[in-house]
Formats: sequence, C-alpha cells, structure tokens
Amino acid sequence: MALKGFFTLFLYFLYLTGLLAQNPYQKNYFISPLDIPLSMSGNFGELRPNHLHSGIDLKTDGKEGLHVFAAADGYISRIKISPFGYGNALYITHSNGYITVYGHLQSYNTKINEYVKKVQYQRESFEIDIFPTPNELKVKQSEIIALSGNSGGSEGPHLHFEIRDDKSEWPINPLFFDFNIADTIKPSISLIEVYPLNEISFVNNRNTPIKVDVQNDKKTGILSLSTKDTIRVHGIIGFGIITTDTENGSSNPNGTYSVALNIDGETVYEHSIDKFSFDQTRYVNAHIDYAEKIKNSIKIQRSFVSPNNKLPIYKIKKKRGVYVFNDDSIHSVIYTVKDIFNNSSELSFIVLSDSKVKMSELPISSPNYAATFLFDHINTFKTKNISIDFPKNVLYEDLKFDYFMSDSIKGFSPIHHIHYETIPLHSSYSLFIKGNVPDSLKKKALIVSLDEKGKPTSEGGEWTKNGVLTKTRSFGNFSISIDTVAPIIKAININADKNVAKNKTLEMGIYDNLSGIASYRGTMDNKWILFEYDAKERRLFYTFDDSIKSGEHTLELTVKDNKGNTSKYYANIKR
Repeated sequence: MALKGFFTLFLYFLYLTGLLAQNPYQKNYFISPLDIPLSMSGNFGELRPNHLHSGIDLKTDGKEGLHVFAAADGYISRIKISPFGYGNALYITHSNGYITVYGHLQSYNTKINEYVKKVQYQRESFEIDIFPTPNELKVKQSEIIALSGNSGGSEGPHLHFEIRDDKSEWPINPLFFDFNIADTIKPSISLIEVYPLNEISFVNNRNTPIKVDVQNDKKTGILSLSTKDTIRVHGIIGFGIITTDTENGSSNPNGTYSVALNIDGETVYEHSIDKFSFDQTRYVNAHIDYAEKIKNSIKIQRSFVSPNNKLPIYKIKKKRGVYVFNDDSIHSVIYTVKDIFNNSSELSFIVLSDSKVKMSELPISSPNYAATFLFDHINTFKTKNISIDFPKNVLYEDLKFDYFMSDSIKGFSPIHHIHYETIPLHSSYSLFIKGNVPDSLKKKALIVSLDEKGKPTSEGGEWTKNGVLTKTRSFGNFSISIDTVAPIIKAININADKNVAKNKTLEMGIYDNLSGIASYRGTMDNKWILFEYDAKERRLFYTFDDSIKSGEHTLELTVKDNKGNTSKYYANIKR
C-alpha cells in the first residue's frame, strides 16, 4: 500500500509539473485594476512606433477618473511622472516575484499624492522618477491607488496595465494571468507580400516585391488570395503578412499573438510574443517591413529574420525564414495565425517555382554606391563636408550605402542626403556637418532633418570647430540651421483684469518653433509652484492650493528652449 501510495503521489507530482510547464504563470493571483468589464484598445506585443507594446491598454469608457485598484498586495516601488511616455505612472512590487505597472493616470490617491508633491516641491520639478522603500507606501489588493487618465503620450483616456518579472524587469503578457476578457473571434489576415531577397531572385519575373490582398469567404470562412494567377518565384524568397486581432464586442484591430509559416510541410518561420526586454523592443523595426510603414503607413510583419534582429520571439531559426526556390514545381504555402486565446486562422496558397531565369530579366548593371557597410562592423564615411560614424550593430543587415549633396537656399550648409529614411536604424550614429555660420550665431546652430516639403525637425547638436556635431537615429536629408527664436508663452485662462479668484487652475500654453522646450519654471511671489506639463497639448497647469491666500500675487513663468532662447511671463493676479 505504501509503495502504491508513493507511486500515485509521484504520478500526481508529474501531472502538476506538466501543468506548470504549460503555464507557469499564477492564475487568480491578480484582480482586475478596473471595476468595469475589461475591453482592450491595445494588447501585448502590438506593433507600435519603434517598439512593441509592453502591456494591455484597457478602455475606460472614453473618460477619465475611473477608480484604479491595486491588482494584489504589495508596495509602491516606483513613481514616475513625465509629460511623455506613461505620464503619471505607478509601479507595485508583489511578493510573488512580479511588478504591476499602471500608466497614463490622472491622479494618485491622497497618501501617494502627498508623498509625490513633497518630493516635487523639494526638487522643484514636475518630472520625477523615485523609488520608495518597501515600508513607505504599502498597498492592499483592491485598494484604490489612483484615478484613470490620459497623461503622457496617451492618445485618449485609458489605463495602460503591465506585469513585469521583478528580477529581469521583462514585461510579460498579462493575459497569461487569466484576466476576464471574452474573445472567441479569430484573427484576420488581410494581405501577404512576397519578397525577392537578392538581385537574382524574382517574383512574377520581376526583382521587386508584390502584395496580394486576402479575401474571406463569408459563408465558409475560408481565406484565399484575391488573385487567380499563381505567384511565380525564383531564388531566395521571403514572405510577409498583415494580420490583426480583436475581441468580443470590440472593433479595435489589435496585435496577433503568433504567426507560423509552413512551406511544403516544413515550418520555416514561427513567432509568439510572450515577453521581451525593453532594450530589445526597438528591433520591431527589423520585424516589420519598415519601408512600407514609412511610405504607405502599413505594418507588414516579415516572416524572415534579419541577421541583427535580436527579438526573443522567434521559435524557428532554421534559414531564418527565407526559402530557396530553384526547381520547376508547385509549392504549398500555409500561414497560421493565433491569438492568446487559441483562436486561429489559416491561409493556404501555392507558388510556382521556376528554375530558369532569362538573361533579359537580370539587372543590367549594379548601381554605384558610396560605400558598403557590414552590420556587425564599425563603419565610417567622410567627405570634406561631412563625417559619419556608425557603431557596431546600428544596422539590422548589411547595407549598400548611398549619399549625395545638394545646395540649400535657407540653410547654413548644403543639404546632405544620407541614404534613405526607409531603412531603419537600431541606435544612434554620430553626424558632423561642416557649416558656414557667423561667430555670433554658432551657439544657436543645430542640425535639422528635412521632410519632402523641406520642413525642418531638430536633430540637436552643438557647434564644434567648423561645424555641428550631433547624434541621430535615422537616415534622411540633413542640414545646418539656427534657432534664435524664443518660445511663446500664452495665458489661456487669465483674463485682462487678472482676476483669477474663481479659477481652480492657471493654464498656460507654451510653444517653440524648432529646438524644443528644454525647461520651464513658475513662481508665485518668488516661490516655486508646481506647473504640470502636458506636452502633447503644449499646456502647463497649476492647481491652486491653500498656500495661496486671497489678495494680490506676482506670477512669473520662465521658459527656455534647447538653444538657450528664453521667454518670461509676468502678471500681478488677484486671488
């Protein structure tokens, strides 16, 4: 009996071990941070500009001010306030080895708010990033910690919610923890793209990619290509896909959890987005067809992996997703996409491989390039007017680098056309441009990038020797400009008589023409006051408190841009 009992216990242990291996994340440990039915306007791993989305965006019925609850017992381990990113954010460390993050908040509860304001006034800074000790701000599960909002880089009221591993700080898909979100809807596939990946590879007898729309038979639900013509391929070929997902009762086209590509019964590519680190997330620009994003504002996920793409989401690395077609056969191609709830869609089609290539179809001659850069090398490019230094691994793959120069009517240097903005870069490179700037203006000089219409955007930089040196993370058109214009300050809700007795807040607009707002400082009767900065609205807000008594007060606001140009606003207000 004893032996039988031990054997039964051993089998049960193996059973539990198997379950943990399938889902190591704790169910029912966290509660919902909102007390309304959960619906997502953005999901984990969704494709965002220059990053993968690191949490889930929970809808708040299009309004601010909903109660936000602590998802479990713990303590406030970080409070970050910024006019960008997550805006007003809270981080709670829990005893189970995870951290929950709450972003874009409107305000904190009284206890946290008093703690925050004390630090802000001590530092005389709206922006803070602080790390309370475990005993300072303890919280209980379901305690109201904040109100939902629209702060920071948010484009509308919602709650950004994350779960991170405490040790690595990698964000993990929160839906692994079994939050109550209903989803029985299959992901959609709307387009595929087929890519020739070198100069002697072809799709439909051309050395350029083709896009094909995907149609869904409403009666059968079967997906198929919209074209009746068979796609012809030769050489080294890659595939790409546009796929999105949604949930019950929602129309938001969110990201898809996994994509797999099968050719002739072999899985040549597969990814699933479970977790990643923040220093890896910019590799999303190698994951997508970056040129299509820049040119056509569409997000095609490439099903082949660049040599310097280090996202940890890929499961099949054999040949990195590329496939060589060099016979005269028909090949079966199957895409399978799934969401986190295991709803799946499948697209099946064929391609016809052609082993023969007509000489007339080959490139007549290769273009002349300024240089060839290897992604895993340090690369430099210099002329008498420009110097460029690329560290290792700035590029996602080797590059045939193009450069030319043209005259500028408005700038203080020629326009330097540095390759093409359709090629993504993972990190910054050093850019030096020689210029002709009067001595009196050299401190105001900076490098700007120019769009197709010639509109400048600051790339920053400082004058050194005979030009401007800066760092940038993009290719494009660059020139030297100057910024001598001070920021503009505009009183939004201060009337001509300066009587603000009925105001709960003071609202000021601040604007800059080029180099950008560097700092601001507001005082009342020569004492620093807390102006909150909403960068996307270009607004400052001060909320009156009991320290401002009735009577006359002197308000002063100073705003500087990144080239030291300064504006001041004075007003004697009545309270």
